[in-house]
Amino acid sequence: MRNARVLVRRSLATVEDGHDHDRADVAAVADGFAVACDDLGTALAAGREPVRAREELLVLAGRLDPFVIAPDDWHVQSLVLLCRSLVVDLLEATGEDPGVARDALPEL
Repeated sequence: MRNARVLVRRSLATVEDGHDHDRADVAAVADGFAVACDDLGTALAAGREPVRAREELLVLAGRLDPFVIAPDDWHVQSLVLLCRSLVVDLLEATGEDPGVARDALPEL
């Protein structure tokens, strides 16, 4: 939960800092998180294996390369780096092996 709070604070700071950041890709990542979290909550509440959420998070993890998403913007890169730890935590919440969750991330 702490990582999510830090991500929200840093996101707000990036939006309000007066610079013109290209946030479209990181916004798509946030949307992917929202969908996966909703699917995870739905599955857990129903007592089902969160297969769909796990698959969504594995795809999302593979996209979390800060140097691809924002090659020249360290503000946005920092948001992507924060997302990486969250996606690993969420993958573990789906029952994914921690090593598999970490290996799903692009190498830095």
